[in-house]
Amino acid sequence: MSRLCATQFGFNFATCLYAVHHHDGDTLTIANAGHLPAIVISPEGDLTQVAEATAQPLAIGRTFPTTQVPFPPGATLVLYTDGLVETRTRDLTAGIDALIDGLPAIQAAPAPGAAVDDLIKNLTDGRHDDDIAFLHAHRRPTQSLVLEGAESPVCQHERDDNARR
Repeated sequence: MSRLCATQFGFNFATCLYAVHHHDGDTLTIANAGHLPAIVISPEGDLTQVAEATAQPLAIGRTFPTTQVPFPPGATLVLYTDGLVETRTRDLTAGIDALIDGLPAIQAAPAPGAAVDDLIKNLTDGRHDDDIAFLHAHRRPTQSLVLEGAESPVCQHERDDNARR
């Protein structure tokens, strides 16, 4: 992947955070190529930033060390892009802190979708200069994995239309 990025359209690079869930060992193995750190929330609610700046971005770096962290049933993995936490008027560290401050509301919400939308709205004030991605992957105590992301207006509209039928 790193060689591919380096050969496309001149000199380019991309950041990437790659996580693999090992169900049998209740762990995540994470490789980070210049991306922002992942956030792992334990079943008890403790938040930990993991895999912070462990390697250079794709097309620049050639080796990508891995980090292994516990991911038992009830844990949550949060991934996000810099477009969500960094703006022209807010530095990256303050944005990550604001994201971390907003995560307990998602954890406490009976239906996290609306809480995710609220967090994104609070972090962006409804506008953005860069791409925004947010992934909230919660491992249910029953072993399954649930993904929550921002509600897109199209998805909400389709759901509203289906509800009327």
